[in-house]
Amino acid sequence: MDKVGRMGEFTNPMMEMAFRKKEWEQLKQRMIFASFAGGLAYFFAIIGDVMVTNSESMLRDLLIMRSSVLLIALAVGVCGFFLKEYTTLLNKIICGLLFFVLLGESAELTIKAELFEYVGIPGVSILVLLFYLSFPPRFISVLAVCLTGSSLYLFTCALLGYASVNYIYTSLLFLLVVNGFGAYVYLQFSILRRREYSALEELKKNAEIDALTQVYNRRKVLELGDGEIGKANSFGHQYSVIMIDVDNFKSVNDIYGHAVGDQVLLEVATRCRKLLREDDIFGRFGGEEFVVFLPRTNINTALVIGERLLSEISSAPFETNKGSLLVTMSLGVAALTAAKEAPRKLLEMADEALYEAKKTGRNKVCTTHQVVKSSNMVLPNTPIAAL
Repeated sequence: MDKVGRMGEFTNPMMEMAFRKKEWEQLKQRMIFASFAGGLAYFFAIIGDVMVTNSESMLRDLLIMRSSVLLIALAVGVCGFFLKEYTTLLNKIICGLLFFVLLGESAELTIKAELFEYVGIPGVSILVLLFYLSFPPRFISVLAVCLTGSSLYLFTCALLGYASVNYIYTSLLFLLVVNGFGAYVYLQFSILRRREYSALEELKKNAEIDALTQVYNRRKVLELGDGEIGKANSFGHQYSVIMIDVDNFKSVNDIYGHAVGDQVLLEVATRCRKLLREDDIFGRFGGEEFVVFLPRTNINTALVIGERLLSEISSAPFETNKGSLLVTMSLGVAALTAAKEAPRKLLEMADEALYEAKKTGRNKVCTTHQVVKSSNMVLPNTPIAAL
């Protein structure tokens, strides 16, 4: 399970980004709701200002301040509708809104300095707690905003000179408690969500990845392959499949033991995966058999890839606990034709070609197709990544 750091984030940056992308929809909804609800609530507090304020200039300043915060909140909410996927911009605009709301509290204190009642719990402490509980994307950012806003509020109280020392001291205690409690709850929630996500990803990986070879297991590789072949048939794209079988694998197990057999399978998977393209789908079909699904690949190119896989396995011995072993394998290649074969039919064609390779001497690549060489055929020295 991936480790979660003290800041409530995965120590693995890629895992952290994957988590944020998965949480994006929930985060987006929270952002839109908090922006609209918070902005409107803050703006309509002008009703209370009207009740206690007699000065038109003071009321005008308060209206400008609250309208500015409302506009920023609405802009953040609208931005949420147009952001289709997670971006670091999200963290910046949310924290920007939080900062302007807290800045508004200090501005309100300045405008209403003579009318303000410096008693009880400061309203800014409630806002700070709500900010933590809204669970914005990054803890370090919301912590910086809340501490800055709290400090600015206390500094404004002291600078204006109307607040008593007792009120400033009480406000300081409240803000320390609120920031401490809010930070604790935020971190605990963040850690809990990430541990839950990590556990689910681990279960998903165990359900899709072959434990020994660390490539897709039979269920997952067939699921992905079936979907891709279906798409290729729908859009008229070329598609090929390679079935792979490690030669004389039973003899390896009988002579050297199953531990060495496991090492051989792992090395076969590692070498094949290293040679294949990023879009190719590779997995363990069962026992000593593997399968490769090759998108946008014709039969000629698939045969070239098969020959390279064959060469990669047989060119260098496998180092095992019982010494070096020379390993070979047989490959059967099939490709979609004008008949637009179903996924299982294409696998059956590749399996027939594999049977032919094993029947005629092993350590070779065979196909049931009639191959016609043309000027478009890929030459053996062309890098696979470029196919």
